[in-house]
Formats: sequence, C-alpha cells, structure tokens
Amino acid sequence: MILVLLTLAACGGGGGGTPSPPPTPAPTGLSYPSPQTFTAGTAIIPLNPVVTGTVASYSVAPALPAGLALNTASGQISGTPTAATASAAYTITAQNAGGSTSFALSITVNAATVARLEPATSTTVATGQSMNVFQVLVEGGAPFPRYIDASLVTWSSSAPARAAINANGVITGLTEGSTTITAQYLGFTTTLAVQVSGAWQARNVTVAGQGTRRYAVYAPNFTGASTPRAALLSIHGGGGTAMIQAQTNAEDVKLKDEREREKIAVQARTEDKKLLVQQAEHADDIALEYEKLTQTEDQNQIALEAQLREGVASRHQQSAMQSQKLGADQAARMMQQTRQE
Repeated sequence: MILVLLTLAACGGGGGGTPSPPPTPAPTGLSYPSPQTFTAGTAIIPLNPVVTGTVASYSVAPALPAGLALNTASGQISGTPTAATASAAYTITAQNAGGSTSFALSITVNAATVARLEPATSTTVATGQSMNVFQVLVEGGAPFPRYIDASLVTWSSSAPARAAINANGVITGLTEGSTTITAQYLGFTTTLAVQVSGAWQARNVTVAGQGTRRYAVYAPNFTGASTPRAALLSIHGGGGTAMIQAQTNAEDVKLKDEREREKIAVQARTEDKKLLVQQAEHADDIALEYEKLTQTEDQNQIALEAQLREGVASRHQQSAMQSQKLGADQAARMMQQTRQE
C-alpha cells in the first residue's frame, strides 16, 4: 500500500503540462537619419536603423530610388543611385511575430555633377591671340554652374607648339593647326578642341578725351575658303567697347544681293514719287485751267451785265430826249396859234 502511494507521488499526482513561453513584444521606435539628399552616380554612406526590440524582417514601400537597396535582415540602406529622383517619402517597416513599427524616410536624388569647359566642345583662336578657358562644375540640383579656380586645375595641350596653355588656363595661338586642351580637376577630365587659324594683331592707342583704347584686328586665313570667314575689328576701353564684323565670300554675295535689291527698291520708290509728282502737277494744271475758265466766264458775265445796264440807260436817255422834243414842238404850235388869233 505504501509502495503504491509513493509511485503515484513520483508521477506528479496525476497531471499538468509545460507552461507556454510569453509572446514576443513588437519592435518600437524605428528611425533613420532623415531627410537624405544623394547625387546620382555617387555611392551613398550606408544608412542603419535605430529600433527597440527584436526585428524579424524589414520592408519598404514604395520601392527605393533606382540603385538603392534595403537589407531585409538588418534594415541597412546602401547602394549608388543611378538617376535623379524628386523628393519623396519611403515607409520602412520593421516587424516580428508580435507586431511592427514604421518610419517615413525622405530621400532626394539630385542629378550627377557634370564637369565641362567654357568655351565648350571646340573653339578657334588666331596666331598671337590669347583667351581664357574656364573649368566649370554643374553640381546636381544647382541652378548655376560653379567656376573652379584655374590654378587648381591641371592644364595641358596635345600640340603646345600650335597652342600653349599656362597654369591659369590661358590659351595662346602660336602656329596654325589644331590641338586638344585637357583639364583635370579632382576625378574629372574634360577636353576642348582648339583650331588655330588666321592672325590677331592688337595695339593700345591713346585717344584724346577718351583715354587708352585697345584696337585688335583678326584677319582670317582665306586659303581654300569655301565658307564664310569673319573679319573682326575689336575696340576696347575709353568708356566703352565696339565690334565691327564684315563677312566675306558667301556673305559678300548675300550682301551684294541685298544691296542690289535695295537699289531696285529705291529706284521703284523714286519712280513712284516721280509719277505722284507728275500727277500732282497735272492736277494743278487742270485746277489752274478751271480757275482761268471760271474767271473768264465771270468777266463775260460782268461785261454782259454792264452792256445791259448801258443799253437800258441809253433807252431812258432817248425817251427823255424824245419827250423833250415833243414838248418843244407842242409849245411852238401853241405860240403859232396865238399869233394867228
């Protein structure tokens, strides 16, 4: 009997299972450094999350800008953005079996920084002429370019005997031909094609009342020219600048055509003016003749009226004379009768 009771006690008194573990608490307080601005083509410094609790996985919506990726296990964001993207909010969620927490990360991707030279692509200088070349950076999102101090740029010429460039980015044409100018700044390399052609002469001249003026003349190389070449006269200083440009070859032909057309137009306008003058003179002649005719008619009318008045007066005078004569005859007859009596 005692043995049976001991056996039952050793078995735990007849029941009861293992208690369940407590539920996993949801993560809280997820955050990232925000906002973030990146540049296309430049790798970003990885972004790591700050979160409280255990996270089973991470997710993001909408998808991050092209080139960036979210590590679903660690929550780290890394990569190199490949295209400019407007500012937007990306919701990142950290979750586990107990729940989730989210954070809105603001990201902007600006266009890549572009390096170029000014003038860009290509240019022409004359022998004896000097000009500045500028290194420019157009940084992502910037509305205006940034000019780099020329002394910080490494300059070189592929044909320094044709065109040399100094440490300050000043090109000088030496002999006719072509060369390529190369500029190196940080990780950027830019080039400029330079053609040396024609000649450049410059002189400083003191002009009374105007100070010192610099006169420069560019004479192009016309050898084998089949396209227009520009001849330039440049005047600087003395309170202002001026430039006169005369085109040659095809431009000369065009100019001659324009002058010929203008000449014809002037002649046509002159003929029109002559015709108008002739018409005006003819109109004046007609008016004058009409005036003369009117005056003649008026004079004839006045003469006719005068003649009529003279005729009436003459008839009145004749009537008076006849009356007088009849009166005298009657008086004579009466006197004769008296005597007879």
